[in-house]
Amino acid sequence: MKLIDMHCDTLGGLLSRKEAGNPASLRRNEFHVDLERMKESHYLVQNFAMFVPLRPAEDPWERMLAMYRIYQEEMERNRDMIAPVLAFSDIAGNEAAGKLSALLTVEEGAVCKGQVEKLRELLGFVLPLYREEGKTVLVVAVGCTGGRHRSVAVTHALAGFIASLGYQVTENHRDMTRN
Repeated sequence: MKLIDMHCDTLGGLLSRKEAGNPASLRRNEFHVDLERMKESHYLVQNFAMFVPLRPAEDPWERMLAMYRIYQEEMERNRDMIAPVLAFSDIAGNEAAGKLSALLTVEEGAVCKGQVEKLRELLGFVLPLYREEGKTVLVVAVGCTGGRHRSVAVTHALAGFIASLGYQVTENHRDMTRN
């Protein structure tokens, strides 16, 4: 049986160890997830969450960017065992090549500090990758309690930004007509 693990905080652990002057590796470490154990356990996909506990003394946006750099470094360092995925076809391709698949996620929207500009910056990381890979569909989901105010405004702002970069955009508001 192939496993898909929907969450791990390994990137945060790797970053903390690096900051403490005692770096660890995604290939082998003492955390819950490492590549060697994933391979032995027949993992197919691992979601790597860029989870940032929101502490007052720390800049969550900068911490998330530092985790992204760790992710990039580890993907490059371990390209013989794991590769990023942007679509299901990437998972199938990685499996055929004998590699694990890595799906990067941002967990905790507060890292964006309530600024749409930060979401634009995140999309700035992703959109060129999709284009380079020949992908034609990217779904961006924005949610909030109720789904009629904040998420609508943020979705509209992001749709305008993506369209300004030359991408075709379809904007859909699922909960706008709910009672």
